[in-house]
Amino acid sequence: MTFFNNLLRLGRLKFLIYSSMSYTFGMTICLSLGYTELSLYNYILGLVAVWCIHLMTHYCNEYYDLEADKANLSFTKWTGGSRVLVEGKIKPETSIGLGYMLLFLGIVLAMFMPNKSASWIVIGGLFFGWFYTAPPFKFNYVGLGEFAVAITLVLLVPSIGFAIQAGEVLTPILIILLPAFIIQYNRMMIMNLSDHDGDVIVGKKTVVVALGPEKAIKIYGIGHVIAYSLLLPMWLLWDIPGEIVGAIALTIPISIWQYRRIKRGGYREKDTANSIVFWASTHSILIIITAYVGLILHMELSEQFSLLAFDQVNILFKLCAIPPVLYFIILFKQIRMNEFGKGNQGKSQLEEREEMEKSPVAA
Repeated sequence: MTFFNNLLRLGRLKFLIYSSMSYTFGMTICLSLGYTELSLYNYILGLVAVWCIHLMTHYCNEYYDLEADKANLSFTKWTGGSRVLVEGKIKPETSIGLGYMLLFLGIVLAMFMPNKSASWIVIGGLFFGWFYTAPPFKFNYVGLGEFAVAITLVLLVPSIGFAIQAGEVLTPILIILLPAFIIQYNRMMIMNLSDHDGDVIVGKKTVVVALGPEKAIKIYGIGHVIAYSLLLPMWLLWDIPGEIVGAIALTIPISIWQYRRIKRGGYREKDTANSIVFWASTHSILIIITAYVGLILHMELSEQFSLLAFDQVNILFKLCAIPPVLYFIILFKQIRMNEFGKGNQGKSQLEEREEMEKSPVAA
């Protein structure tokens, strides 16, 4: 059981809630645009493929990032790997073996997708997930890791949810996700900011290492300005519903608060660094979740959908509304238990980390 528990900790299965919600958001957009003949079989098939991509990336990354994780002495509860391989609790060969198994399963699932669009998007997710740290591309070692994560979690995963039902990917799904893509890219810069010293030792050239922390922080701030500046043209020029735009705008205070803390050098202090990476991850998820909530509100206000009705279409609508509710419950619990230190007094950094990994919020 100890080995099995370490295997689960290595894979961080709880984090799958992030990709699951992102995937379901894509299907919800599909429903909102009038694709009401949704297939439960296709939904499950696509969700399993998304989980394969996500888990494969975890196991593969743990193996190829082992030396960098060993060199990282300033790891936080969310950065520096799971520490399972670093602590020698599982052999590295086990991790990469599981990665190969999931890669093979992902390819098989891609072949069984109901249409070519979904198949190619799954293949794209497997490509960026595997070569995030694996040779020969090693995206996160040549300044492309931030892009690989953002394009996979924010664009490809929701696109799978949309394409597996609709048979194609339409422009609206990509426009809605543009701010989330930029925020996710910036989130990965902050994660790599925490890993900076260890990455330098092993020659891992992330964007933060290439530019230096100070320039990276400036780009982080500029990225957030660009992301939120897109909201107005999204509403006025690209016909994105005002409920979605308004919901995303509610996260602006988090952006300002985070930038001020990072600019003041809070990432160098242990306690503040943990808080910063937590909120960087939470912020990136909240961009998608608030857009999700805005979409649900827009659908509820339309004449076609109602959470109070019980016909087939509205039962689907109810199911689509569940993931944001679950996320906010988990987020509230996460903040109470960890972010403000309740229940963590007297615990070691490792014990705090293991407790945090029981919660899926900071995927």
